[in-house]
Amino acid sequence: MRMPKILQINVTVNWGSTGKIAEQIGQSVLSQNWESYVVYGRMSNPSRSKLLKIGNVVDVYEHYIENLFLDNEGLASRRATRNLLREIDKISPDIIHLHNIHDHYLNYRYLFRYLIEKRIPVVWTQHDQWAATGHCMNPIECEKWKRECSDCPLSSWFSIDNSRRNYQLKKNLISAVPSLTIVAVSNWTAEKMRESHLKNRPIHVIHNGIDINLFSPKPSNIC
Repeated sequence: MRMPKILQINVTVNWGSTGKIAEQIGQSVLSQNWESYVVYGRMSNPSRSKLLKIGNVVDVYEHYIENLFLDNEGLASRRATRNLLREIDKISPDIIHLHNIHDHYLNYRYLFRYLIEKRIPVVWTQHDQWAATGHCMNPIECEKWKRECSDCPLSSWFSIDNSRRNYQLKKNLISAVPSLTIVAVSNWTAEKMRESHLKNRPIHVIHNGIDINLFSPKPSNIC
């Protein structure tokens, strides 16, 4: 009997906040007799899931340079992403769970075109607002992302400001994915998603867990 398979994609695995969350999800599905795979860009600790590393340090630096001069975050790493998609074909997962897919390691245009073609159900946990913007992770005072990003206040960081192109590309690709559920890690994040181009997708809040053995009331010696 074939066991169901989940494949997660995150910049790290079992390292840092989002990497530990991906590891915990993997452990949970393993306990339910699923197979668990995690694709990562860099930074890892031993994992109970089967790991696939995408690209190498050269890919990361090339991606960083493209982002710096062309505002191409998430649009480089072409060879690495094509290789990854061939591996995903071999695994044939039943569900793909996305986490942090930016940070110089993955080509989201290639990935989403693949997801659109293969019609694989997708869950995307929103740890920040990058999916809803032209390139910001956490816009503070700017609210252009509610309509359409352009003339980005952060454009001084880039040689070319492609925030409008990036916004429209994300919006068009994401809207074409047949089955996509958005998970927000807080009520605040969920409200931001409902104000963005993601508003027509199912949006659920699943708060990040805490270790209640560590974070719990303790007896106090203070009188």
